[in-house]
Amino acid sequence: MYTIIIVDDEEYARNGLKNTVNWNKYSFKVVGVAENGKVAFDLISKFKPNVVLTDIMMPKMNGIELLKQTNARFPQIKFIMISAYDEFKFAQEAMKYGARGYLLKPLDEQELSELLNKVVQEIQNGQNITSAICNNPDIEDTSKTEEIIALAQKYVNENYDKKIALKDIAEYLYISPAYFSVIFKKLTGQNFVDYVNEVKIEKAKELLENSMYKVKEIAYRIGFEDYTYFCKVFKKIEGITPLEYRSNIIRRMNEEYV
Repeated sequence: MYTIIIVDDEEYARNGLKNTVNWNKYSFKVVGVAENGKVAFDLISKFKPNVVLTDIMMPKMNGIELLKQTNARFPQIKFIMISAYDEFKFAQEAMKYGARGYLLKPLDEQELSELLNKVVQEIQNGQNITSAICNNPDIEDTSKTEEIIALAQKYVNENYDKKIALKDIAEYLYISPAYFSVIFKKLTGQNFVDYVNEVKIEKAKELLENSMYKVKEIAYRIGFEDYTYFCKVFKKIEGITPLEYRSNIIRRMNEEYV
């Protein structure tokens, strides 16, 4: 049985969803309902549900902000967004932060059913991969180990703009941080933190070359909270500072036009 939390600022809407949908039919149990994102985040922290079904426009904390905050703490939790607004910008922003679907009110149960089945399949895939690895004493000879590393790398490349900690990716993949650290180093030859930093610095180089953002803003855009630390990591990988890298780009461009 999977768990779900329902979030909507309209009482009749959230209670209607809780009581009228046959959740058992989809192998789900409703473990909580909330009237806004702030209350919902407390419930999420307590129950760590598999899925959150949330409205977008709510007081105190809207659905997008709830999605972002939950992703930062519990990246394995899947989100389905609901809204009365048929506007592309809402769907686009929700998908940008990892929502698995976007449904319009009033909800069509067939559409909800399809999304729930999709999410359940994602959860099962993650659990099956982990189970196969943990039950295989020789991790070097299993393709499942490579598959879980590929999932981790995919997650990093899609979420480079966030802070990515070892414990978060391990939780996302349903394995222990220590075990993940061992298999990542064994298969890639580098530790996970170094891999994350390399991906982030590659994105930083793209922004330094192709945007007018200031270096400090670029640091924040790729998930570094500390600008000084960003510069230190950049120089360690590239051998020069971000400012020197951009200056070299500008100099080469000027030389080409001479």
